[in-house]
Amino acid sequence: MVFQFIISISLIICTITITKQVRYLKTKDVGFDKENLIYCARSKVSKKYDTFKQKLLQNPNILKISSSNTSLARNFPMTNNCVINNKERAFYTMTVDQDFVQTMGLKIIEGRDFSWDISTDQYGAMIINETAARLFIQN
Repeated sequence: MVFQFIISISLIICTITITKQVRYLKTKDVGFDKENLIYCARSKVSKKYDTFKQKLLQNPNILKISSSNTSLARNFPMTNNCVINNKERAFYTMTVDQDFVQTMGLKIIEGRDFSWDISTDQYGAMIINETAARLFIQN
């Protein structure tokens, strides 16, 4: 009887914990606008991506389109290493086009977004998150 009571209490605690975790996951601000997004693997259309994008933008219900080498919900496939303050650091990166920040609804705290008008933004430009910025300015 005591064993059943302990099991019952444990299951109730586990149920409450799982419910709170699920509620947290549903309401947590993930840092981008996750509503009304569709992810399509670019590899299927990569050779004719510009044509594909222009055709989709002809639909008035489609507001923005962007491309990347992964979705924000997946693991980042590329890792870059660099030395910051004599310590080697790994950065997970993703390749995106200039429309990515606006399409995903990301907020830029400092600096600027990518631009189609600036040629250097097409290759090698980078936007970093707050954690990376703190690593760069640490003493």
